[in-house]
Amino acid sequence: PVVGLPVAVGATATGASRASTRLLSVCRVRAYAKPDARVRRSVFDARNLIITNAKFPKKHRWVTHATRDDRPPVPSVSSTRPGDRTQGDGSNDWVTLTGLAALAIFICYADRSNISTAIIPMAKQFSWDKIAEGGVLSAFFYGYGLTQIAGGRAADRWGGKNVLLIGVVAWSLATFLTPAAAAAGAVPLVVARAALGAGEGVAFPAVHALIARHVPSDYRTTAVATVTAASYAGAAFAFGVTPYVVVTGGGWENAFFFFGAAALVWVPLWVPAEFQVVRDVGEAGEGVGDGVVTGNTNKNNEHGRKVENKVVPRSTAEFKSSGWIQEWLGLMETNEVRAICIAQFAQSYGSYGFLSWL
Repeated sequence: PVVGLPVAVGATATGASRASTRLLSVCRVRAYAKPDARVRRSVFDARNLIITNAKFPKKHRWVTHATRDDRPPVPSVSSTRPGDRTQGDGSNDWVTLTGLAALAIFICYADRSNISTAIIPMAKQFSWDKIAEGGVLSAFFYGYGLTQIAGGRAADRWGGKNVLLIGVVAWSLATFLTPAAAAAGAVPLVVARAALGAGEGVAFPAVHALIARHVPSDYRTTAVATVTAASYAGAAFAFGVTPYVVVTGGGWENAFFFFGAAALVWVPLWVPAEFQVVRDVGEAGEGVGDGVVTGNTNKNNEHGRKVENKVVPRSTAEFKSSGWIQEWLGLMETNEVRAICIAQFAQSYGSYGFLSWL
């Protein structure tokens, strides 16, 4: 009871000056049960504890020596968010989500890429040199980088569906208003391009949050690959169609009107859509989606019985109280995150340069 661990017979804790799991750096927990009883791990409320040892005597079995776990918590999917299905069969919702998310990213990359072709007649009309062209093209990335982290945090807190919807509407309006901004002057055009980037900056964070919440683990790689492929398809479509629109459609302005209006196709499909929330059981432990248990290392004790060492991570609320600085420091200490950042920087440095100037 001291650490919130209900068991069949009783529980005691030693080595703790106060009965609070928040203040425990090392706590010794002893939980008794009958030899044939199975203690449900889902009743653990001992936040932030790693069970590092287990003993099974002849008449009782108990768990001893629990220490703090300072790793980030497993995200919880228990609370309802916009777009969560509350009734009906949603076994194939992940297919619908993947298709609509891919269409959004397709539009996203088409809207950002059309200016690479339209900049040629725009530069002639407004007498821009290469420095001015570079300023117009680079304005997008200032807004794009500004909202990446903010979009991810918003999607984690309020769900990715509305975040993606706001992003699509924002960047589509910015695309549609680009000709008017260009006619008004260089500063309004740079602001419009930065607004386009800010709207598109939330797209991938929102989509990844949706995939993690609504796509079963066996299909998540497929969903991510589909969305990623849609980004390059959108860029290719813009490069192929924009010259035709500029030449036959009456000017470069129509390229922005055409691509900006593409959201009118996507929004009516997205707003009523609902997706089933998935709670995966398996590779990392049981109840991963609820943040109950992660990690599973089986060993045999001195009595020859199997001992399961489980990690019970901190609750999301407790982790948030530690501050976002500790969260980011924890992420950046992992080799996987560092490798992803370096690879993404190297890939984007080359690909966006080619997309903007070729």
